Amino acid sequence: MTKSELENRAFELEKLLEQKEKEIQRLKNRGAGRTPKFSDRERDNMIAEYQTGKSIRKIAEQNKCSAGYVHKLISEHRRFTETQIPH
Repeated sequence: MTKSELENRAFELEKLLEQKEKEIQRLKNRGAGRTPKFSDRERDNMIAEYQTGKSIRKIAEQNKCSAGYVHKLISEHRRFTETQIPH
């Protein structure tokens, strides 16, 4: 390839990249995705109830969700707090 062909190809690729970035931004701005069933506060309350000794099943029944969901919240909380504590 000649230098001018390479420059033209580089220009085409930059233009394509710019179009892709605009499309990604458009998709992000449209508010797509599932809306959360529980607010941050409600999730924090579920975790706090578990830490006070309430069973996962009872927490799930009270909040009308699955025990698996409560377990997932607790696991994610543990993982997050473990990575935040300096050793």
